Amino acid sequence: MILIDYNDSFLKDKISNLLLQKEIKFTLNNEEKFFTKVLISQSKEYIKINSEHGNMIALKIPISIHSFMASLLDFFKDIKINLKFFCYKPILQEVSINSHKLILGNIHNIILSNLILNEDKGIKNSILYRKIWPNDKEISINKLDTHLTNLKNKLHQNLNLKINIITNEGQIKLIMS
Repeated sequence: MILIDYNDSFLKDKISNLLLQKEIKFTLNNEEKFFTKVLISQSKEYIKINSEHGNMIALKIPISIHSFMASLLDFFKDIKINLKFFCYKPILQEVSINSHKLILGNIHNIILSNLILNEDKGIKNSILYRKIWPNDKEISINKLDTHLTNLKNKLHQNLNLKINIITNEGQIKLIMS
């Protein structure tokens, strides 16, 4: 999840709609959990994109929407979260240790990103389930448990990365020991 802030309401509306079409996970609400904050601002000559980690690009305007979105998506792809034992790039759905990389499927990426975002207290299994399968009429915790196990196994088999995921009273939590 990326928190995006704008200095212009027109930019906010147009770019937010484009990001929704590209299915990029972002929020405009700084009360939600997010990996990083990105400010998109417009001056007379440029649209500037800045991250709280110091990354910045300036795009000369006028610019085609295609060029702008390509630059914005490239900027988002560089966002990485350094954790104790591994590096995680949520937009690329990539987990890496040193030079070894693993590309996650969509379900595993949703699980891992939510576990990392909620590392402090965990996330309710029903909330995580709805993030993955919003159209299911009934919740099947066994289905979620299977994907949690598959994620742990995939990380271990491909990267020799052992993660612990515990469930206690409906809260799922990633343990980094």
